[in-house]
Amino acid sequence: MDNSLKDDTYDDLIHSQAWRDKLADLNETIADSLRRQDEPVRMNGNLFYRHKQVDFFTHPFVPDFEPKRRNFVTLARRSTKLFEIGVNGGHSMLLALMANPDLRCVGVDVCAQLDPSWARVDIYVPAAFAWLGANFPGRVETITGNSLVIAPQYALDHPDAGIDFLHLDGAKDTHLREVLALRDAMRPGAFVVHDDSNARPVRRSERQLRRIRITEAFDLDEAGLIENRWHTVRRLV
Repeated sequence: MDNSLKDDTYDDLIHSQAWRDKLADLNETIADSLRRQDEPVRMNGNLFYRHKQVDFFTHPFVPDFEPKRRNFVTLARRSTKLFEIGVNGGHSMLLALMANPDLRCVGVDVCAQLDPSWARVDIYVPAAFAWLGANFPGRVETITGNSLVIAPQYALDHPDAGIDFLHLDGAKDTHLREVLALRDAMRPGAFVVHDDSNARPVRRSERQLRRIRITEAFDLDEAGLIENRWHTVRRLV
């Protein structure tokens, strides 16, 4: 990874050969893990591709999620440690890692097909975990398990973790409990990103966190962020 990419714009990064090569390699790793099990090549949705889109890597990025992707780069460049709940195919973590070569990441995913309609996360998420670790050695820690168990245990074991970027992209009804569990391992003013804020349970959790003064709204324009309906960015009080 060329450190100069940290100073490039989002557009420079997303059109760079380094990004294209990494993205293609990750997508092929995911596709190959599914093909070897005679499963359709599809993923659950993420910042780039639609939910359960077959042969996702042959399709353009979801246009509606462009503000989320731009925000992710901005947040990654202003952070030192990302904690992500719901790694899925690893695409948002890849974007963050390439946006900021100094960023370190912890990712948690249940790696289990809890809903039979889901894509085979039990196959491709572990493959994505292994790919991230191999491609960004020393910068990525991945943990398999339920976030409601893993998050409090992580905070207990790493009280000085210094998390300053929390991305909540797992279950829609657990955001409140996840923030409360990780609060002691986070820095004051840490960014808290509620993905899928168009979903009612996510909006409810976000409101409750502000009501009990755990998180707060801030000036997105001043921070170089784009307000949108697909995710909500707050700061830890």
